[in-house]
This record gives sequence, structure tokens and C-alpha cells, in this order.
Amino acid sequence: MKESNLFQEKLNCYTNNRLICVVCRFMIRVRTFFIVLSVNIWLCLASVCQPLVTSSQSDSFQVRNRNSAEKIYHSLIKDTLDYLNGRANTFRYPGARGNPFFGDGNWNKGSYMLADMNFNGINIRYDILNDRLQCLHVTANGPVTIEVNPSFVRQFIYSDRTFIHFDLVHPGITVTDSGYYEVLASGRASLYIKWKKFVTTPSANHPGEYYQQKATYILLHDVMHRLTNRKSMLKAMDDRLIEIKSYIRQHRISARHSSDPELTAIVNYYNSLF
Repeated sequence: MKESNLFQEKLNCYTNNRLICVVCRFMIRVRTFFIVLSVNIWLCLASVCQPLVTSSQSDSFQVRNRNSAEKIYHSLIKDTLDYLNGRANTFRYPGARGNPFFGDGNWNKGSYMLADMNFNGINIRYDILNDRLQCLHVTANGPVTIEVNPSFVRQFIYSDRTFIHFDLVHPGITVTDSGYYEVLASGRASLYIKWKKFVTTPSANHPGEYYQQKATYILLHDVMHRLTNRKSMLKAMDDRLIEIKSYIRQHRISARHSSDPELTAIVNYYNSLF
């Protein structure tokens, strides 16, 4: 009888322990399920509620950062990435000597004004061939080159040089070429350079080559004056002709080929007279 009772107690203890193990495993599975479900719901809501690129064009580049919950939190809370207003650059540049960009074509930290917002510390470069500003965006799948929508870029700074979108900054003023202009001087008179690049036709002995051109202008009294020589420069600033001639002689500035710094100094001096 005692042996029967002892056996029954051991059986009950084993059954209770078995039941506890089953309940614990069930609770662990339920908790894991809800954790996974919560993370998946958060990821889905984040991808739906956070379009990082805004553009009305059908080919606009839409970025979704779903690499991890940490990156989604960063994009939602700390960085809206509004500067990615544009599309992925898929243009295939002609194979030729040189490059289609301003300077060496490397990515440099710069800034630009998109509509009424300033964005700083962004990797940018200027595609002169197509007159487009580009920025580098790093995603979970690798780097992507974004061609920024030129309809909203008022100005940008690249390698400590300032460029403006002339049509946005000076609407209503007639220019030969629209698009981006480098700013050398600002004031009553403003000095601008329009940069261009072309690809020469390759031959049997010489490959194609990127060829750079520039045109210099003075904006004065809402008129763009193309500078080709000293005569055209003096004509643009003829309301201070005597002072400008005196300044040129005093500083021994070349009559035919004035450098960009010399032209900048002349325009700044002209502005100082008022």
C-alpha cells in the first residue's frame, strides 16, 4: 500500500512538472510571436508613411530604407532626407578623355538651397555636360546618384564656389543659356560665369575628349552683358567709366585677357562706388 502511494506521488510530480514545461514553452512561443509581429507591423508602417523622395514625375526615384529598425528610426526621427527631391541618374556618359563634371568630378561635401530649405554637409558634384546637380545617397543596397530636381534648386556651393539657378533667382531677365551660373561677385553689378562641356568627335588617331567652355557676364540694370574684351566690360559699366579706367591702369590689368580674379576685383570696385 505504501509502495502504491509512493508511486502515485511520483507520478503526480512528474505530470505536474511536465505540464509546467509545456506551459512555459507555450508562453515563450506566444511572446516571440508578438515580438516578431510588432516589429513587422512597425516596418510596414514605416515604409508606407515615409516616402523619402517627393516628386510628381512618374520616373521619380523613391527611396525606402528597410535595412533595420535602427535605420528606420534614424530616418523617421533624425533625418527626413527631404533633399532627395529628384530621380536616380541613369545617364550613360560618353567614353572620352576627361570628365563631364565641374573640376575633377569627385564627390565633395557641399550645400544647396532646395526651395526655401538649406541642406549642408551633403556629397554633391556638378554635371556640366547636362547642367545638373547630383548628390550621393547611400542605401542598404549601395550608393545611388540622385539627379536633384533643377526646378527647386536656387543655389548650391561646391568646392567653396557658389552657383545659382539663374531662372529662379532672376526670373524675367533674358539670358542666352538658362540653368546654373557660377557667382563671382554680387551687388549693384553681379559677375557670372556660365560653364559648358562638350564631347569632341573621336577619330582613328584620337579618342573623344571632354572640352570645357565658359562665358562671362555682368548683370547690371536687369540686363546681362556678355564680356568678350575690355571694351564690352567698360560699356557695361559706362556710368562709372572714368573711375573704372583709372582702376584698371592703377592695377595694371590686362587689356585683352583679364583673369577671373581681376574681373571680380573690378566689379567689386564698381559696386563700392555707390
